[in-house]
Amino acid sequence: MKNLWILLVVGVTLFSSCKNTKIYFTDTLRMRLESNGVTMKQIQFYTSEEIVLRRELESENIQVVYGKIKEEDGKSVDEIIIKEETPGMCRQITPNALWVSFEAGENNSISFIQHEIDGTVYYHVTAKNWQDGLGEIDYNDRVYFMLNQGNGCKLKVSKAKMNRLNKKSRVASGLRVR
Repeated sequence: MKNLWILLVVGVTLFSSCKNTKIYFTDTLRMRLESNGVTMKQIQFYTSEEIVLRRELESENIQVVYGKIKEEDGKSVDEIIIKEETPGMCRQITPNALWVSFEAGENNSISFIQHEIDGTVYYHVTAKNWQDGLGEIDYNDRVYFMLNQGNGCKLKVSKAKMNRLNKKSRVASGLRVR
C-alpha cells in the first residue's frame, strides 16, 4: 500500500510539471520581450476567457463565412465562438494595443488594449463602441457584437515559452595554453 501511495504522488508530480501553464500578458512582459529583440508577431497568444461574436442576418441575405447560423426567436443569427485558451497571433501593433487573430483570413483581428488593474497593465479585449454590455466590432468586413463585454477576456502566453525566450545561453569554447 505504501508503494502505491508513493507511485501516486510521483505520478501526480510528473503530470503537473508537464502542464503548460499560461500567464497573463502584461505591459511589463511586453517591454522585457521587446528589449530582448522579440516582436509581438513572434509570440503565441491565448484567450483567458471565451469570446462570443454575434450578428443578426437578414432572411434574404444569409451568407456565413465563418461561424454558425442559429435560429433565435425566428431570426437567423451568425455566431462565432472563440473558446478560452484559443491560440492566436498578433497582426497589428500600436504602443497601447495589439490586434490578435484567432483564425485564418483577412480583417478578423480583435483589439486588446492596455488596462490597468491593481497596478498591473494587462491587455484586455475591447470594441469600437460599448452599449448595454455589447461591444461593436468589425470582423471579416462585417459588424458583429461581442457579448457580455467579452467576458473580461485578457491575453495570455505560455509561461514555459516565455522563460525560454528570456534565457540567454552559450557554451564557452575554452582556452588552451601553448
